[in-house]
Order: sequence, then structure tokens, then C-alpha cells
Amino acid sequence: VGAIYLHRGEPFIVVAFDEARGRVHLEPSRADYTTSPVIQTTLSPTTQIGEVDRPQGQLSLLGLEVTEQVTGFRRKAIRGGDTLGIEDLDLPPIRFNTVGVRLTLHLRAEPDNERFLGAVHGLEHAVTSVAPLVAGCDRSDLGSAWFALFPNPLHPSVFVFDKTQGGMGLAAALYERRDEWLTMALELLTGCPCADGCPRCLFLALCPDSNRLLDKDAAVAVLRMLVA
Repeated sequence: VGAIYLHRGEPFIVVAFDEARGRVHLEPSRADYTTSPVIQTTLSPTTQIGEVDRPQGQLSLLGLEVTEQVTGFRRKAIRGGDTLGIEDLDLPPIRFNTVGVRLTLHLRAEPDNERFLGAVHGLEHAVTSVAPLVAGCDRSDLGSAWFALFPNPLHPSVFVFDKTQGGMGLAAALYERRDEWLTMALELLTGCPCADGCPRCLFLALCPDSNRLLDKDAAVAVLRMLVA
């Protein structure tokens, strides 16, 4: 209750949620804020479909079990975009099996180093931003996640996956067109004149981390290693 839903550009506020019947009740709103979900994503690889090596990493096509847990929503001011607060929610997790691409980075993990974290997080944003152009889909058809360390092998990793049970061939298209995909991500960042990242190149509207811990220069360096 209290979350904002946009329908054809008009804001509606959630006034009641009937979980048992799967119904949400909305009313027109004049709220001076928007909301975005806070989602925790857990991934478990199930099958290896394909893998190619890069000088500083690998790209893998995998079967994945995805668990998404909405833990709350973030209120943001319409003017200025400042975070006004976070409302906690207690909702059941959503699980599905799908197909995704894993980008594994052969970097020394430094979880306390903001530049390292910004490189991995920035890579996720860049490849996610251009993925719909390569796969021919809507942004909402794909999910993504980044990890400072992910097991088997234990390396920094970024995942982009189909957000439907069984997959719909989008991740497979990204894997097959990986050179074009990574080059487009690199050109997205290097072609923007901003210094530190902006909505044109690095920021994502639904970033669960509120576009924090992003390092444009470090992300460019990582992409160049993967493109080479």
C-alpha cells in the first residue's frame, strides 16, 4: 500500500492488496513522488549450454533458476529524484527456470573497493541497456543481476536472463551476437560526453541500487577487455 503505478502516464496509488485473490486496488493520485521496487535476485545455474573464452573472462549461456524477492519499494521525489524513504514489504518469492548469459570477469575481487564494484555494476548497466536492441525485445522482457563474487568459478559476474519460464530465446540471441552486443555496450559509454555516467548512458530507471556504486571509466575498461 502506498506504491505508485503509472498507467498511460497517469499516477495511481495502491490503496489495498488482496494477496489471496491476486488483486490490487488503485485510486488516482496527486502524490509528489514515484516508487520503484526493491528486489533481491538469487540465481542458481542448472545447465551449461555454451561457453566462449575472452582474454579476461568468459561468456556462458546457462540454464538458470531465478528467485526474485520484492522486499519493499523506494519512494523518490518527482522533483530532484531524492529518495524519500523505503517501505518494507513481506511478499512471497517468485521462482522460475529460464535461460541467461553469464559474463565472468577474471578480475581480482575487491569487495571493499568502490572502483571495482563500480566496474562490475557499470558493466551490468551497459550490457542491459543495449540488450533489447540486440535481442529485439522490450526492456521488461529481460532481467539482470551483478555479483562482486559468484561461485563456480568464484569470480565477479554479470547475468542477463529471460524473464519468462523456460526462456524465449532472448539470452540465446545475446550469446550468439555477443561481439555486437559488447561492442554496442562499449560504444554507449564511450560515445556519451558525460564524465561520470548519466541517464543517457549508464543510469537505469529501475536500478535496485538507485544508480549508486557506478564507475563509468572502470566499466569502459572492463568492456574493452571483453571486446578485445
